[in-house]
Amino acid sequence: MLKCRLLYRKEFESRYISHLDLMRVFRRSFARAKLPLVFSQGFNPHPYLSVPLPLPTGFDSECDLLDFDLDLDEMPEDLLERLNAAFPHGVSGQKVYLRTRGGGDIAAASYRVSLTGEGFDVESVHKLFTAGPIVMMKRTKRGETEEDITRFIRKLGVEEMPGGVVIRATLAAGNESLNPEYLTKAVQTIDGAKISCAQYCRTAILDAKLKEFA
Repeated sequence: MLKCRLLYRKEFESRYISHLDLMRVFRRSFARAKLPLVFSQGFNPHPYLSVPLPLPTGFDSECDLLDFDLDLDEMPEDLLERLNAAFPHGVSGQKVYLRTRGGGDIAAASYRVSLTGEGFDVESVHKLFTAGPIVMMKRTKRGETEEDITRFIRKLGVEEMPGGVVIRATLAAGNESLNPEYLTKAVQTIDGAKISCAQYCRTAILDAKLKEFA
């Protein structure tokens, strides 16, 4: 049995596939590629397929991960090619390797948040995130609670783009995490700010040392 991990991109129309539907897509893709997944035992067996850090619907990603087990002794040389031929448009495998770390080692993720609109610029957004606490209602598994979202921010930079700004942020992930949509909600608190479009892309998955998780 091979314990494998796939690094893949998700973009274009595939960003709108929900997590549950994406798992169905993967299961069917492995079947089309004739790659034998390992199934659980019991009355209702299911294949071992797991996304260590699921992505919200509507987000692009340059670096998502899929864990899977194959009922093989050696990894086929054309495994990535076979998967990419079976994946839908917008999902593309970048690399397949044997996994040696569990998803529990994931501690942060980096995002590119592109905001267009009016009433805000690089200076005002940078000031917002460096001036002090930003207390907002944050959704958790236990409900909503007031949180200073800056405590979840590991790194943050702001750049100008036509009609708006790009926020490049590294945020806590795992047990305590911050959805980058809260950065957009924070920018909306700037006096006069009106956001017409927000786009999100995950660019890296990191461990506690903010090194690339693999």
